[in-house]
Amino acid sequence: MNHLRLPGAKFVLMDCCGNELMCGITNDNGELIFDCLPYGKYYVKELEAPCGFEKSNECYEVIVCDENDCRRIEVVNRQKRGCITVVKIGC
Repeated sequence: MNHLRLPGAKFVLMDCCGNELMCGITNDNGELIFDCLPYGKYYVKELEAPCGFEKSNECYEVIVCDENDCRRIEVVNRQKRGCITVVKIGC
């Protein structure tokens, strides 16, 4: 299934103790890179979803252990849905 890439999602990178290290926003291609990280365990969490989409409540654990390895996380946001009510009246 092909997913739409979403710009404008805000994420936070946290250390293994839950301290916020940095934040970033996905680019026009729906990507955000946290680089130059020392080896260790990190957590990535979405803070804000793009307009019209629901924010993910998942917290993703990532272990950086090799300088040639770039870990990839896919976060899926569900599109918000609404409804339309039509009321027909006469006079």
